[in-house]
Amino acid sequence: MDIILAKAQIAKDFAGAYSLNDDAHQADHFNRVEACGNKLNAVLKLGYDPKLITLVAYFHDMFSWSRFNHHDLSGVFIDTTEYELIKQLSKEERKLVADGCREHRASRPIELGFTSEFSRMMNCADREEPTSAEAMIQRAMKGRLSRGATQTEARESAIAHIKEKYASGGYYLYDPMYLEVYGNEIEVILTDINQL
Repeated sequence: MDIILAKAQIAKDFAGAYSLNDDAHQADHFNRVEACGNKLNAVLKLGYDPKLITLVAYFHDMFSWSRFNHHDLSGVFIDTTEYELIKQLSKEERKLVADGCREHRASRPIELGFTSEFSRMMNCADREEPTSAEAMIQRAMKGRLSRGATQTEARESAIAHIKEKYASGGYYLYDPMYLEVYGNEIEVILTDINQL
């Protein structure tokens, strides 16, 4: 599978589905998830085929217009689709991609664990590479603005969300796999979030 051609084909074939997503769940996010997955894979020497990372990156949020169950919908899609790029996968590869989609959410209860190291890696990759607290706020604002919030409403809601999720005492727990690669950057960002 030529990854560049595959990405272009997926973007064309699923443009209608992606158009239902808010602005925070579009191709730029998929590309950042892919880049983060590839970096985790390379730095930690995990050895996963990059095509599997690309497929999870491009299909994990295909149904994100349905926020509460979009992860399950993407997993079922990979399990059952006759889409040619997915049909070409071996049974084991298809399961990795389906589970990677199904288990990508940050809100996944920690006690559920992961079906594989690959799923865990893609869950980490969905956080994208760390940038800054402001970049996290801007991404959270995108979704709110596309759903009709004003700039002020979107910013206030985004900051509240970022603090609730990531600040000290927040519900998000960084996976040790992610911290092994990005721990220093995360420490700086968390300091900034705690000061919001």
